[in-house]
Amino acid sequence: FDSARGASGKRVTMASAVALLRRCRDAMGPLLTATGARVCDALERKGLHPLMMPLAEKQQGIILGLLQWPLFVPSATEKRSDENLMLVEMSRGSYLVKPCGTPWQFSRRLAVESDAHDAEKASEILALASDVCQQLEPGSPPYVAGAFRQSKLRLDQFLLLRVGPFHDAWEALAQQQLRNGQQTAALIAGERASARNPGWGCGAWLQSRLMEQLGRKEERRDLALAALEAPFWTLGAPLDEVQAAAELSHVSDVRALIREMELKARARQGLPPPTPQEMA
Repeated sequence: FDSARGASGKRVTMASAVALLRRCRDAMGPLLTATGARVCDALERKGLHPLMMPLAEKQQGIILGLLQWPLFVPSATEKRSDENLMLVEMSRGSYLVKPCGTPWQFSRRLAVESDAHDAEKASEILALASDVCQQLEPGSPPYVAGAFRQSKLRLDQFLLLRVGPFHDAWEALAQQQLRNGQQTAALIAGERASARNPGWGCGAWLQSRLMEQLGRKEERRDLALAALEAPFWTLGAPLDEVQAAAELSHVSDVRALIREMELKARARQGLPPPTPQEMA
């Protein structure tokens, strides 16, 4: 954390990151407890991504935490949490990390899903989620019970339009459109999943799988290669599975190969080699 910089250009220290964790834990603790999660101590980091600070343990041992990562840059129209803190989920000992949006978006999503599924504690969860949103994003409009049903939208559509660009919602939308025979719409959804989650390989991997379902083998391979350019923990799938789709199962050091390919491409275009900062 000590050398990380946020999208605003401010240096983010470990102390400030921990302070933000405490703020989110204080705000979200009652809400997470109401949904059945156990609030974690910040020091319970064994088996987790080194940049992840645990917030709560959900069912099946899934850990919800805050990730400080400079590549997360919300668009101008999105609600923004402090600096570049976003919520993620992962299982201890796994290297796969799932993006869950900002704390504001995640809390609002819990309210929407509780209302949509007629959860036993829906009223309590809606009230707690509203409190969280007001603490983290003062002035933001609360989710109103019944808004989902009144919209006549599917849950994935509602989340994407009214809450945030959750990757799993984009994937659900793309797969539904593909089942409906709307191939172009499905591919557009895949592109947006990637564009709205910058720095994450799971978007390009979703596009690759969509191409596989459509029998477009070369595009499947190229998009799998694009996914491998992102950190492997952002793929949302086992590395060997993505390597196979990229036709690189025989390569032991995929990252070195991708860097070599990039250098050759830059040379063909007459561009200078990347700086050490870019290589990092």
